[in-house]
Amino acid sequence: MMTAEEWIGNLTTGHSANGTMAIPLPLPQVIYTPPEGKRIKRILSPTEIASSWEFVDNDHGVDYRFLDSSGLVDRFEVVGDTDGDESGTRTSVRVLYNPILVELVDSEPGSPGSTGTTDSGWRQLVVEDLFCNETEDWWGADEARLEIFGDGSLLTPTLKRDMDDGDLWNINKSFVFYDQVEVKLWDADVSVTEEILTGYQPDADDLLGKITLGKGTLGHGEASFTLDGADYRLRYRVTKASAPKIQTAQDALQAFERSKGSGVWAAVDKDQLVREIADIIENPIRIYQAQTPLCGPASIAYELASREPRRYVEVVQQLYETGKFDMRTKEVEASESLTNGPIPSGMRAADWMLLSTMRDAENWLFPMDPADPWEVEGMTFPGEMQGWSYELLGYDNVEYESTYVFGEFDALRKAQEVRNAGGVAFLMIHSALLKETEEPEPWPTHWVSFLGNLTIDEGNWLDSGRVTFDVFSWGNTKSVDKTADFFEECMWGVVTGRD
Repeated sequence: MMTAEEWIGNLTTGHSANGTMAIPLPLPQVIYTPPEGKRIKRILSPTEIASSWEFVDNDHGVDYRFLDSSGLVDRFEVVGDTDGDESGTRTSVRVLYNPILVELVDSEPGSPGSTGTTDSGWRQLVVEDLFCNETEDWWGADEARLEIFGDGSLLTPTLKRDMDDGDLWNINKSFVFYDQVEVKLWDADVSVTEEILTGYQPDADDLLGKITLGKGTLGHGEASFTLDGADYRLRYRVTKASAPKIQTAQDALQAFERSKGSGVWAAVDKDQLVREIADIIENPIRIYQAQTPLCGPASIAYELASREPRRYVEVVQQLYETGKFDMRTKEVEASESLTNGPIPSGMRAADWMLLSTMRDAENWLFPMDPADPWEVEGMTFPGEMQGWSYELLGYDNVEYESTYVFGEFDALRKAQEVRNAGGVAFLMIHSALLKETEEPEPWPTHWVSFLGNLTIDEGNWLDSGRVTFDVFSWGNTKSVDKTADFFEECMWGVVTGRD
């Protein structure tokens, strides 16, 4: 604590000048409180070391002083005089401490810190601040983006800010997780979706570093992100947390049902929508595009509902109440022609809302017309499947391999490898591959989600061989069992996504 006042005139020379005079107040400050059910037995770090900094403030900015790790204080951040009447408002001293080691023991019943409660198992990550010592970009500021993944799911909000050398970003945002949390720092020069769709690559998004923390990691910590020539330092703390109210997809669905938010989709009844979502999270295979050309978005939505059902519920709720939803780096908004239009025959509202909005968001020429969903802009292209795999499913490494000329078997093996590693794979095929009698035309017509169970017999000069595997398509799982020659005629490429 301190007091401060504006003064005019130099206290030393008497010459006319503006300044600020501050006097510290020796008041105690609480810097740590043990978690529930614990008390401090003793302090393990040195306690007799004092940290101080004396200097003359000769500018109007924030001054930083980093000390060594042996003392009590990690750094001071001082705002002295500025170019206005800052006394009592901007003048400040911020002290950030080095980790202080303490020995904790269980509190006895009835003693301070004892609540009679047990550990819920949940943890809270508090992202305190991020300091940029050196940017990744050669010139100008980095577009820093911090992503927090709790138990594999991207937690909101994504944190974004331009940062230059010497900048300190005071964040102080909390995120709850159960088993583990992952923090990734990116320099977001160009969104992956924009890069894929436009081919414009002046400087694609760069991963500057990541850390993974388990539930056993409690207390304060510090991480360095130094990939690609950058130098950032992140300060955080992990504490025990109460169990959140919304843990599962069912919790999220019940919260949506209780929500008072009104919908922006003219043709959608909320009660019916809730029943449809419940049906889908019970079995995501029920996602169905009917006779619309939305097989690409349907495959993405199937993987989202299968892998992150709670996130799926939250996306559909956000879309129903606001007409838009957040992806990894972009906000996707449905056009008025969708929100005000009818639901195509044979489709459920839950499917139409999400699939059509996803597809419509990527249209460059025309918005999608719900009365005629077979227009050219309803087609899905590999770049868009890559974009959704990154933006909505959260996979860092998304790739497309064309098999227009050759490589069909290698592409299938890669799909199986990625699927086995926990990723996703989407096959671009001719729909004849899923039918008994249809002959394929020389172009792709359909997307399916690859589910595995792959066997390949490439055959020989007497036998063309055989290929079998499972896919998701048209609201069902299908087993493909075709000759190798026929499969090669129908296979056009694969999009994969993995961490």
